Amino acid sequence: MMMIRKHPGILRGAPALLRLGRGASPSVSKITRYITLIGLFAGFALVPMPAGAEEPVAGSALLGNGIAASAWVPHSHARNTMVPTRQASAPSEEPAATAQGMRPFTPYRNGAVDKYIDLFGRKWRKATENGYARAGRYIPMIRRILAEEGVPEEFAFLPGVESNFNPQARSWAGAAGLWQFTAPTGRLFGLRVWWPWYDERLDPEKSTRAAARLLAYLYDRYESWELALAAYNCGEARVNVALASASARREAHNYWELALPTETRNYVPAFLAMVELYGNPKKHGLDKVAQETFRVTEVVEIRKAISLESVARRISMPTEELIELNPAWVRRMVPNFKRGQGRLHLPPGQGAVLMASLAKAPYVHKEKWVVHRVQRGDTLSRIANAYGVGLNDLEMLNGFHRHSFIYPGQKLLVPQTRNDS
Repeated sequence: MMMIRKHPGILRGAPALLRLGRGASPSVSKITRYITLIGLFAGFALVPMPAGAEEPVAGSALLGNGIAASAWVPHSHARNTMVPTRQASAPSEEPAATAQGMRPFTPYRNGAVDKYIDLFGRKWRKATENGYARAGRYIPMIRRILAEEGVPEEFAFLPGVESNFNPQARSWAGAAGLWQFTAPTGRLFGLRVWWPWYDERLDPEKSTRAAARLLAYLYDRYESWELALAAYNCGEARVNVALASASARREAHNYWELALPTETRNYVPAFLAMVELYGNPKKHGLDKVAQETFRVTEVVEIRKAISLESVARRISMPTEELIELNPAWVRRMVPNFKRGQGRLHLPPGQGAVLMASLAKAPYVHKEKWVVHRVQRGDTLSRIANAYGVGLNDLEMLNGFHRHSFIYPGQKLLVPQTRNDS
């Protein structure tokens, strides 16, 4: 979602894994680099798809009839280079499926797709299994929203390409979340990004709604899922230039023959490969991978300042589990907002418990902090020692974990006192 530079996710060179950035695991980053190199030297995406040569992909319990994916293809900058020619900034509030039904899609295979099937199933097996395991937590919610927006259910696996189903994945290009939105495009499709506190790109449900509407918009514009995915990956402007160039040469508007960036040429075949793998888990040995379970939560709207640590104590829940349910709260704290209410995801039935606790013993917000601008040579430990605060407190306030990196010029909040409860 920005310019067509090389991404950090699957690729740090390839697609989904291409944009994992700071949140990516070593295996994911590696996969990303490999995919880009493969695209450059093997040239699979350049293989045209002869008419009649398509091989339908068998249906599956998870897949319907669209495109899927799992963590690693040349990734998407598209969402940030969007230059909509129609009003994309105000998507209809009425689900698209009601107005025009499900947009059709038929998976297929060719030589380029088969190469990625082999890579995902063998060379990058561990990363594939990790993404498949995490996908179980999000797939039911994603499929429901896609159906409401008229997008084929196979697209429920696209986060595998974008983030390997890691809702906190970030890229150096500024993309974040399951669907790897950049802030400008996220806002364009209704996501609230209130830095440094709250970022709905990291909210799985909110970002899924935005992604479904973006995908629907792109398909309606190009009337082709291949071109829609290409635009999702590299941006509408790039796709439009490739189409104009093809028209000037009187060539067909065929994704497989367009002059698109290498990353984008690899994006669709890798995506289709994941459709095959996720759609036939038994055939590819993924049925032996235990998937995480879908979590039902209730949403509580809250305006008062409170830390997630205090919320967790009040509802007798481990803090880390609550943080996991609320990745959008970047600083692990709900501040006093004037811009609207914040959303908290809690286990079913715990909303009433929290409200009763706050009514009985209101939260007193005592926390104060100073802003520290990171200097060359700084580490989190050195900063914590310099200010006399605990390393865990510094990490919690800034939404960091033990593997997080800081860089010169970055602004950190340093706590000065503690909250009461």
